[in-house]
Amino acid sequence: MSRVKKRKKKKKGLNDFFACWRTLYIWGDDAHADVDLKRNLLGYLYAIGWKGGYLFPAQDELKNPPTDGVYKSCLSEDDLYRSLKYLFHTVLKRTDKLTSHSGRKSGYLWNRIRGADAAQLMQAADHDCYEVACRYAKDCDAIKEVHAVFNDPNQGLGSFKSCYCAGEDSAVDSAAPGAQYQVPLPDLVVGFIENRVGIMPTDKRRFHPSYIMQRVTQWEKPTNPLDSLKGHLKDVSQDKTQSIINCVHSLVGETAVKAKVQVEKKIEDRAQEKFKEMIMQFTGHLSSSTTQHGNVIIDTLKTEMDKFLSGTPQLSDAVSGQIMATPTLAAVVPKRITPESRKGTLQLDSRKHFAKWSVEDKLSYIEKNFDSETGKYINSDRQWLMRVSKIYKCFTTCCNRDVAHFKGLHCRETDNFAVSSFKKCANCEN
Repeated sequence: MSRVKKRKKKKKGLNDFFACWRTLYIWGDDAHADVDLKRNLLGYLYAIGWKGGYLFPAQDELKNPPTDGVYKSCLSEDDLYRSLKYLFHTVLKRTDKLTSHSGRKSGYLWNRIRGADAAQLMQAADHDCYEVACRYAKDCDAIKEVHAVFNDPNQGLGSFKSCYCAGEDSAVDSAAPGAQYQVPLPDLVVGFIENRVGIMPTDKRRFHPSYIMQRVTQWEKPTNPLDSLKGHLKDVSQDKTQSIINCVHSLVGETAVKAKVQVEKKIEDRAQEKFKEMIMQFTGHLSSSTTQHGNVIIDTLKTEMDKFLSGTPQLSDAVSGQIMATPTLAAVVPKRITPESRKGTLQLDSRKHFAKWSVEDKLSYIEKNFDSETGKYINSDRQWLMRVSKIYKCFTTCCNRDVAHFKGLHCRETDNFAVSSFKKCANCEN
């Protein structure tokens, strides 16, 4: 469901408008993911890091998003049409005029193709005149016939579902059966993208719009094993024992996962409450101090405790300079350092503009600086040594350090060689 502002005339013939709220239903369409408003909206909100505020903020705020994810500006009508006209001209290669009626007529056309009649279209668009709705529908019928003739599967739009809602009370009543599954919109966005679609927080492309939309449209709604089980039980003319057993196993697995998540959540909440209680007791104990220096520490600690209880448990420099830090698990148990994670300190000689060097200079530098123990060097030099290892091996073994022989094998076309595209010779491969 969504609430949108709607402009209405106070009196016919006047240009005065007032803002009011209108409640709409937003339906999903898993069969046609490219026009599924719900999943595309969630992908867009995840891409901008939305945590609250306006769903469609101004462009200036989008370029400099707030750190808390709460957007305080709203996209203006001029900016909206400017962006739409740009997409209209560059993507669709259309140069005709784009107005508010363009979107309205597109909505009529799409839903006419989905099977809506004039009355349903009038109600969904909140039109007051049935004759106007009939005229809109009639204009759409010609394009609908063309669509039916070509029957392009990529142009499918599914079946019609009206977005009309009689009011906020009706919306609440209709959503009441699923009240236990309702969560705040920011949690819904993160849950759908990360848990359903599978874009992890560690994914470097998680905020790229094209990547998010590609993953969102490719996502398929998982089948409900309970619905599958009901379908199997309706028709028992064939042996469906194995199918029924698979559905039961899936249901048991899903129930176990949900129960595990709920138990872990309860344990975490209880631990947080107990920890906060201990912090408060510790703060009260410190408040009994009467010395001047103790009062300074108490005031500073109270500030830090407030930060911790608000969700930002970071000690300031004042605290770390006045009191001894509490030992943590990281201090007691030293971090295991593997050979791959050690950072080297040595550096190779400068190889500026190495790609423009002659073959003789390149081979001389590689032979002089190559070292099989790459872990001693900084990251850039370590990576470079690993790339030139095959060049060093070919030059010192197959070619016996003969530059002319090396050039005859690897520099026939360009009179030089590149580290990135170097290929082993037949002797090296053997």
